[in-house]
Amino acid sequence: MARPRAIRTRHPDPQPQPLVRSAVRDYEAAQQLLQGRPASDAAAHQAALHQAIAHLREALRAEPDYAAALLLLGKAQVEAGNARTAVQSFVRLSELEPDRARAHEYLGELFASHQLYDRAELEFRLALRRRPDSRQAAFGLALAQARNRQWSDAVSSLNKLLQLAPRDVKAHRLLGTVEASQDQLPAARQQFQQVIELRPRDPQGYLDLGELYAKAGDYNAAKQSLRKALALSPAPAAIARLDLARAAHALGRDNDALETLAPLLRTPAVPEALVLDGLSQEQLQHAAVAARDYEKLMRLAPMDFRGYQLLGASELDQHQVRQALPVLRQAVQLSAGNGEADFLYGKALFETGNMAEAEKECKTAVALLAQDARPHYLLFQIYSRTHHPVRARAELKLAQQINAAQRQKQMGMAAPRVQMEP
Repeated sequence: MARPRAIRTRHPDPQPQPLVRSAVRDYEAAQQLLQGRPASDAAAHQAALHQAIAHLREALRAEPDYAAALLLLGKAQVEAGNARTAVQSFVRLSELEPDRARAHEYLGELFASHQLYDRAELEFRLALRRRPDSRQAAFGLALAQARNRQWSDAVSSLNKLLQLAPRDVKAHRLLGTVEASQDQLPAARQQFQQVIELRPRDPQGYLDLGELYAKAGDYNAAKQSLRKALALSPAPAAIARLDLARAAHALGRDNDALETLAPLLRTPAVPEALVLDGLSQEQLQHAAVAARDYEKLMRLAPMDFRGYQLLGASELDQHQVRQALPVLRQAVQLSAGNGEADFLYGKALFETGNMAEAEKECKTAVALLAQDARPHYLLFQIYSRTHHPVRARAELKLAQQINAAQRQKQMGMAAPRVQMEP
């Protein structure tokens, strides 16, 4: 959150003011530590915050309705990780200031940071009711709606905000992101180009535009935009290269993907680059190279289930079932609800003849992959082999229904590729 403004009190009683001034000094000291060397000064940062909180509590004991102290207390509690007590402070502040928006703005931000988007939306609406021109509340409302996938509401909120502030870069960028998520690619392109016009030296606009071109299937335009981002700053190099490689792989240009990823595979390797490199290597029939990528990912990030899942899937494709079993078992344990890992492990169990365990894993995959026909088809195979014809026919019928629905959806979505000039 932003650093506090100068504290002004509505209360004439000067008694708590020295304590608040001490708290402000502690809070600002904590901010300086955070902005300086957060890794080495984390303990000092927390100590300064807790000292500020102690001074503010003492001031509020002397003057319970001290609005400025409540505001700073809530902000310090947020930074100290005490979300529950911060909510209490901001709620009390909203009671003291029923006609002001700031308590609701902070509550909205706090709820949004904890992914409580319905409550965040409510607080931002209350803030806007008290202060209709609050850009902070308007953007927070749109962001909460976007996080809740309320796309049309988010677009409406952002358009209202841009009427108030046509040069608001964050609003243009979020609107572009929402439009892109709805496959409104020309509209999204317009917003990202507006970001570039407003901040021509910021690489983020070119990164967003490059991702958009990649989504539209225009690899050359994506490459051009992402190279512009790299020319402005080397900082987003990894992001730009990953975006470009992801686009190349999706379009079947796996040699281009490998060339793009090469700098990210040097020590220390970027985990996402290892994933993409392995997938492209598999497409090019370089299974052994892909396996080395996945094994390296497992060593680099032993708690990342993707290395285990991808290696196990590759081994299954090569009919190395015995090698795949323990790897996929580990993927299931690490993935915490990733249905793909359960399906692959169930497939490996089926190949080894362990029908009971295979059925169990497939049922888990069915629950997690609601629109995927593969677990149902595997259950059909399991029940056919274990002489349960009624169950087998039911699972086959479900698999066929899902496949038919997906084909119909794809036919309904079929359209000429969007042409967007860079």
